[in-house]
Amino acid sequence: SPESISRITSELEKQNFLNETRFAETFARGKFRIKHWGKNKIRHALREKGVSSMLIESALKQIDLDEYYSVAEKLMRKKWMALGKTVQVETEVKIYRFMVARGFDASLAREIWKDILRQSPEHI
Repeated sequence: SPESISRITSELEKQNFLNETRFAETFARGKFRIKHWGKNKIRHALREKGVSSMLIESALKQIDLDEYYSVAEKLMRKKWMALGKTVQVETEVKIYRFMVARGFDASLAREIWKDILRQSPEHI
């Protein structure tokens, strides 16, 4: 019955078995570390699950910025290698689309791309 569902749910919340904050933080960390999703994709997935904006932003703050940048750079380098390590407009567009599809900001992708090109001038 609806009454028993409500009573059981509130009891599980009191005992910390149901905890939306813990879920959001674990979900964000897991999707980032295991699937290498960017913050935008994680944010969207949590919104679809009905998590509040405040909890989403709190969960995303759990992701270390240095690790975030490092993972994004690793993904971009891997994609660049898969595309034949050429520097052409088409290659850049494909890399940017790939990064945005993974949930990373386009501005971060541009910043990382510039860093990669600075570190690999022989391919310019």
